[in-house]
Amino acid sequence: MRPRHPLRVFSGQWSSQVIRPAGLLTIAMGLLAGCGATAPQPAVPPPTPSPAQVAVPTTPSTVRSKLLLEDPKLVIKQEEQLPLAPGTFAIIGDEIIINDYLQDKIAIYQGGKRITAFDKPSTIVDMAIRDGKWYLLDTDSTVTVYTRTTKGLKQIRTIPLPELDPGTESAYNSLYFEGPNLIAYNGDPVLVDGPGPVLPEPETTKLDHAFHLTDGNTNATIPVKYDPFSIDRIALTDQHVFYEVTDWADDNDKQFRQFIVQFTLDGQLVHTYAIHRRGSTAEGRQFVVTDGKLYQMWISNKTVKVFLIEPNG
Repeated sequence: MRPRHPLRVFSGQWSSQVIRPAGLLTIAMGLLAGCGATAPQPAVPPPTPSPAQVAVPTTPSTVRSKLLLEDPKLVIKQEEQLPLAPGTFAIIGDEIIINDYLQDKIAIYQGGKRITAFDKPSTIVDMAIRDGKWYLLDTDSTVTVYTRTTKGLKQIRTIPLPELDPGTESAYNSLYFEGPNLIAYNGDPVLVDGPGPVLPEPETTKLDHAFHLTDGNTNATIPVKYDPFSIDRIALTDQHVFYEVTDWADDNDKQFRQFIVQFTLDGQLVHTYAIHRRGSTAEGRQFVVTDGKLYQMWISNKTVKVFLIEPNG
């Protein structure tokens, strides 16, 4: 749910020009000419044009993916309740890191098999990993930074998050990188680490079976099968931005689609991705983007799977 460097994310600029009456301008220029002076002409940069609109093709329903991991031992079915299952995962190279909720461990898989596991230093709400540093969000609204050792994790420092308003029902429930910034989310994004600023959400307009999306660089029309429901930015890297698109048929809860659209930071369409429909409504991280690749964790009452999602076409 979302890495960075010097980003050119919002490139729009406002410019203004002062318009003077032509007669006064002529008189002023004549006086200056008589004095042997030349009026300085300020350099006014041309306004930055709006990005060209991109028409996104309809995303096919067929999912193209590679199964990387399946482990039924990660989940327990609960009668009339959501299953007990991992709430988050991460990818480092060819390793899959999963918060094993049942065994209270951080489990590491490689080649589809669990190769090691170690005790969690705290109750993990979410985690983000970059440049050898593990950032863990706990239930005490603290982000603790660790490095990995042969025995587990070694603490480096802690970052307390701003206190939430008393009585609020929200809590910090996700942690992710967006460009150079580490963000904690509690209904609103909060800067944890990095230069800032926190980027605003994209502007979306619901059309007839389509969305119009703008984010400062991207200007796109995205078709959907049913009624447009929501668009969420799930990842921002130093080269690309990924959006999850959801549509919904109001008269049938089973009729909905979700897919991913990927753009460059200057608004060019890269790929669309059909994704696996959720096997459970269990809350938690569903997607990770690492090294430009899209991964999906799929949970049901019986098993947990991790897929590498491949682009359409």
